[in-house]
Amino acid sequence: MQNMDYDHEPDPMEKKIRFGCGFLFGLVIGFFEFARTMYRYNSTGAVISCAVISVFLCGWLALKYGDRFWQGLPRLRWW
Repeated sequence: MQNMDYDHEPDPMEKKIRFGCGFLFGLVIGFFEFARTMYRYNSTGAVISCAVISVFLCGWLALKYGDRFWQGLPRLRWW
């Protein structure tokens, strides 16, 4: 495996791209979780809130950890 340099400080454009990609990933995951659990719960607002939290959480994690976030996803297997 290649030794990746994780210690560089991303420039503003890279930060936007990181957050945007994480945001989109969280949107997809949030949509599928919403579709999967919507019929089980009476509170649509709670399910939508969890979807919104996943969007911003994935965006923040992608921004903070960059490639480590994306490389760690296959190991989670929570979807």
